[in-house]
Amino acid sequence: MTQAHEGLSEHGQRLRAQMQEVAHQDASSLKKALKDDWDRIEAAADGLNETQADFKTGSEEFSLREMVHHLTYTIEREGERIGGLLQQNPLDDLPMGPGMMPPGDVPPYPEVMRDYRETIASFFKLLDGIDDGYNIDVQSRNTVIGPLNWKEWMAWMLRHANDHVQQAENIKSDPAFPS
Repeated sequence: MTQAHEGLSEHGQRLRAQMQEVAHQDASSLKKALKDDWDRIEAAADGLNETQADFKTGSEEFSLREMVHHLTYTIEREGERIGGLLQQNPLDDLPMGPGMMPPGDVPPYPEVMRDYRETIASFFKLLDGIDDGYNIDVQSRNTVIGPLNWKEWMAWMLRHANDHVQQAENIKSDPAFPS
């Protein structure tokens, strides 16, 4: 696993330590945790009508439709990054940042949900047959917490998924959420 890096903010150092701790799990545990969180997000977002899918708790917040679209985009990007690491080809130039969305409008809700499911299935196919030590020394830069190996990137994805599980629960529990 990687060590703490000079030049990171205190917040970055703290996040890095959290990612390294989570990344000590075996790959199958990380995959299961990601699947569980992504399934929870899907369950929260599945079967909504357009009004519910587009409800926001605040003007600067994601709706469930936007959140799932954002997650699909980030899962695709991080899958590319992890795929590069597994092939010993770090991809440091992939875009990353809070709230990133792909260019263009958010597609209709049914398309967003279909794309989410397909992207998750593709991500897990990427990891089929990969053991814990496979190319573990190859790293790719994370702009917040420094270079990470593929397991640490999975831990980063898990933290991201956890944040959105909470966000989905907050949206659906909002008293103004449409029935």
